Amino acid sequence: MLAGTMIFGAPVNVALADDSATGTAVTVGSSADSLTIQPGATTSKLNFNWYAPKGTTQALIRFGGKTYEANKSELHKPTQLVSEKYTDSGKISCIATVKSIKAGKKYTYSISNDGGETWSDTYTYSAPKKDNFSFVFIGDAQICDTPATSAAGVFFTGWE
Repeated sequence: MLAGTMIFGAPVNVALADDSATGTAVTVGSSADSLTIQPGATTSKLNFNWYAPKGTTQALIRFGGKTYEANKSELHKPTQLVSEKYTDSGKISCIATVKSIKAGKKYTYSISNDGGETWSDTYTYSAPKKDNFSFVFIGDAQICDTPATSAAGVFFTGWE
């Protein structure tokens, strides 16, 4: 089954671990903040998104023994800033696409927000078996986020 998954990361204790891809010791311990996975353009690709601290110069994902650099961008502030709702200040968005996903294979991955000096916990992803595909579409129109009433008495939001 190919579906979006959300994993909320938390800071982890710093420790030394062996990097099986290179055989060298690496430090683990940075957090993976609001990490999400979405299907890619083809079944052999996955898109990863997460938050990193503002000022991050190099964000990476290590997936299945390969390392990919993420594109970074500033977060867009909402049209109406409600301080108790908007909790993403001091962060940037990181987006990376991993390639060459093989059907039926299990992968491990981790995130780095400091150019590979520290890594998050290791997570796993199991690719669906060949010809085993499911699709789910989820939308969030936030219809009741800023309610108003039209001249005709119809309940709507400001973006209509």
